[in-house]
Amino acid sequence: MRTLLTILMFSAVACAQVKHAAVPRPVQCRADAQAWIDYDSYRKATFETLQSELNEIFECDDYRRDVDEANRVIYRNTILVLTDEQHARLMHFITRHKMSDIFIREDQAGLR
Repeated sequence: MRTLLTILMFSAVACAQVKHAAVPRPVQCRADAQAWIDYDSYRKATFETLQSELNEIFECDDYRRDVDEANRVIYRNTILVLTDEQHARLMHFITRHKMSDIFIREDQAGLR
């Protein structure tokens, strides 16, 4: 039970966006997004590396800043790929540690 709560709390913290002081440059945003197109690059990356990259790509996609409007679709696709990889890893962890039943029971009880 305690382990499941730790996982869920980590997930919530990991998904929080970190605001950087400086606005990213479009050339850096495009390079970051391009680097994650390769399947092996995100499959081999640590969870923390994925989250760090997500934080940067969120900054590139920040509609309030108009960092690189022309490539917003690329950034959103990159966000989807990286968050999907994180989601798959978390689900595999829950399954591997036989925590699915606990999760389902708590979700049905409204614990989110």
